[in-house]
Amino acid sequence: MFLGSASYELRPDVILQAFATRVQSNYPGIGRADTGPGAGVKWLLDRNVSMNVLHSYSHRSSSAPLQEYSGSVISLGLNAHIQGLPAPLSPARTNPF
Repeated sequence: MFLGSASYELRPDVILQAFATRVQSNYPGIGRADTGPGAGVKWLLDRNVSMNVLHSYSHRSSSAPLQEYSGSVISLGLNAHIQGLPAPLSPARTNPF
C-alpha cells in the first residue's frame, strides 16, 4: 500500500493539494491493483469556513474478468471549523448560594 500527499500554500487563503494512492491486493486466484491520483484547491474564506474543489481519478486493474474499473469524481465542499468550545461551568460556579 502506498499513500502520498502534498500541499502548497499559493496564497495565505489558497492551498493547492495533490495525492496519490496504490493498493495491491491478492485474493485466491485473483490479483488486483487500485491506483488513484487526485488534486484539489482549498479556499480559506475566514478562520472558521473553507471551501474546496477536488478531482480524483480511480483505476482498478484485475486478473478477474469484468473487474476492471476507471472513473473520475469531482467534488465540491464547504467546511465549518470549530476552534473549541468553552469549558462547562463547574457546579460551584453555577450555584449562587
